[in-house]
This record gives sequence, structure tokens and C-alpha cells, in this order.
Amino acid sequence: MKKSNIIKISGCSIVFALAFMLGCDKYSEFKITEKPYVNKTSVVLLVGEGAGERSRIQLVYSPFNRQYTWTSDVPEVATTDQNGLITAHSEGFAVITVASKNDFTTVNVQVKEFVAITDLLLNKTEFTGYEGDRIQAVVTVEPANATDADQPVQWISSNENVAVVSNTGLITFVNDGDCNVIASIGDFSKTIRVYSPTVLLLDKTVFPGSADDQLQISGTIRPSTGTSVVIQWTSSDETVATVSDGLITIANEGECIVTATAGEYSNTVKVCAPIKLPRNVWTVPGYVPNSNSQTIGYSSQHGGYTIMNMFDNNAATFWHANYSAPVSDYPHWFIVDMGENAIISHVMLQRRQTFVSVNGFYFYTCPDVSVNQNDPVDGYPWELQGEYEFNPNIDAEQLFKVPNFPKARYLKMYFDRNHRTPGSPNTYAQIGEFAVWGGIIGR
Repeated sequence: MKKSNIIKISGCSIVFALAFMLGCDKYSEFKITEKPYVNKTSVVLLVGEGAGERSRIQLVYSPFNRQYTWTSDVPEVATTDQNGLITAHSEGFAVITVASKNDFTTVNVQVKEFVAITDLLLNKTEFTGYEGDRIQAVVTVEPANATDADQPVQWISSNENVAVVSNTGLITFVNDGDCNVIASIGDFSKTIRVYSPTVLLLDKTVFPGSADDQLQISGTIRPSTGTSVVIQWTSSDETVATVSDGLITIANEGECIVTATAGEYSNTVKVCAPIKLPRNVWTVPGYVPNSNSQTIGYSSQHGGYTIMNMFDNNAATFWHANYSAPVSDYPHWFIVDMGENAIISHVMLQRRQTFVSVNGFYFYTCPDVSVNQNDPVDGYPWELQGEYEFNPNIDAEQLFKVPNFPKARYLKMYFDRNHRTPGSPNTYAQIGEFAVWGGIIGR
């Protein structure tokens, strides 16, 4: 007897199949659309006199071989042609829609009124100086709301053998001479005359000293005439200070003027008592208030015991080198930028009250010259003014006389390994106050 092939389908199999087919009805139909691609999602255009080509923009779209419909919801503000060229007409906002047969993309358009620059103002119209001198030129745009007010200023020197200018407007004399520095934005430009007038130039013009102090002053005619110069020296009050061949000797406390004369040219030195130089303008390169780590301006600090505490005229606040892991170790150091040149006569240091740390320091100065503040060692032409002993056991201010009365803008205090007080229980520095005495040039 021949057996037939019979496929048996269980009830469970039927139920599963029905559930699968019914379940498919719960899914949405998957559709493929053609969504246009445009290279901008938003644009800003300008209108008004001077707007020029900035009143329109050509958008790029793809696929390139498709025909799309381009429309604007506010054609009074901006319109578009069918190739994606958008044109501004008045201030306001509009939305450009780029549509295929079954999808679309939008581009937001803002139209602003073009405000022309009417003038450029300079903080200096001329700068006199000599090799190595620097000045920061600053440009202000009028009106402040000009459309191009935030555009970078272009700086050019007419003779870089005399002066160079950075892209931020810092002018530096390379040699004595005469040239122009030009600042421009668009079609507007202004000129600064940079030149070296003939003068009798003295290496120091203020002498902040005390009785019996001496300072040798030297002078030269700049620009150089190539001939020797004979200088005559006089004092306005010889009971305060005398002068011989440029050597000034202070006789008594007071003020007077020493005058140097060479032919038709003259210059003066102010003799006066030292003053405590103002610290409210001092900065520390790379200062970060909320970081313990070393920066370009100091070796370390800890929490609220920041480097700036030494300049607040309060011995109860202090600088503390980092004492969390890893604990700081010698050498410790910091750099101060006073903002301008001064003649230094004394340096003052005061310890953290009742705490022992350093017993001496090296003191360095650097004049107002071009420096690399990213390199605290080789970025400054430091001049060592001496090593000083500091008494770690007294709370009072300790004043140290600086020989030679150096001219300086930048100061550096350096505490080497040999400046750790023997028997000190730790390896970090703790300083209450730091200040300098002297005279500010030109005051």
C-alpha cells in the first residue's frame, strides 16, 4: 500500500503565523524621499549703501541635476531665484524653503542695515623714541556699531629698518630714524609718525636715593652725530646733591634737579627720596587664581594663599607654595610686571607671621624691553642685582638696598635650595609681603 506524504501543521504553528501577519499591520510604511542638501542652514545679509556684494549670496545645493522649488516666506525681506541666489531687500528675518516633490530643506535669513565706518581714532598720532623703545598703538572705530567694527586692523610700517609693528599694533624701534606706521580697516586708514628727534639722552632721569648715595649718569646725543659730546652738569641745590662729570652725590635728604647740557640740548635728573612703588597695577604673568600648579610667572601656590597676597599691604595674608601632594620643593620663585619702568633703590620682604621658611634670595631685574613671557628663564634679559640674606625669625618688614639703582619693569625673586632655613620643618616658601622702593620715571 502506497503512503502519501502528509504535512502536519500544529495548532501552535497556525497561531504563530497569524500573529506574525497581524503584527506587520502595526508598522508604518517606510517611505524614501528626496531631501535637498544646501550648503548653508542660516545666512546674514546686508542692505543699504555700502553693502555691495554682501546683499546677496549664492547657495550651493545637491543633487545638482534635480529641479527644486525655491520660495521665501517674507519676500519683502529677502527673495530667491530658482537657482539658489538669495537677495536682501530690507531689515528683518525670512525663511527660504528648498522643496523637492516629497521633501524640503529650510535656510534662515537675517538681513541687517549696513553701518559704514566713518573714522578711525588712534591713541597716538606720533611716537618718538630710539632703538629698543616700544609703544602699543590702539585703534577705535567710529561709530562703535559699524558693521565692520570687529574686523582686524591691518598694520604696516613704511620702513622696517626703523620700526616694526606687530599684528596687534605693538610698535618697536629697530634703529633710530623716521618712518610711518599705517593702521587700516577696509578703505579707512590712519598714520602714526614714528621718529627719533635729536635730544640729549640720559641713561637715568630719576635718582631716588639717600644721604651719601652716589649714581653715575651718562648721556649721549641721539640720533648719533658721530662726534664726541661734552656735557656740562649743574645742580639746582648743592645742599641736597652735587654733581661732577655726571657723578651725583646726595648730601642731604630733599629734592633737587641736576641738569645736563650739551650745546643746544639739555636734559635733567630728578633727585628725590625713594617712595614705595604702587602695587595696585602689578601683575604676575600667567596668574591663575584657582590653580596650585606652576605657571610662567611663579613656581606654585596653594588654594587661597595665592601669589597676589604678597601685594595687598596685609601681612596676615600670604603666598604659600603648594603643600599638597606632590609637595613643592626648592627652588621657589615669582615674577612681577610693574607695567612701566622705574628706578629701583630698595626691595622689601616680609615673612608669613610667626612661620619660618626662607633665609635669603636672589633679586633680578629686567627693563621695559621686548620679552617672551612664555619663557621665564630665557624670555627675559634678566640682570642679577645680588644675593641677599633674609632673617627668617622676625615678623617685621626687612628692607634691602639695591646697588646701582637699576632701571626695571620686570622683577624676579628666586629662592634657591641654599635659601632654605636650616632646620625648617618643610620645603615650601611662605612670604607675607613683597614691595620695592624707588622712583617712577617721568614723575
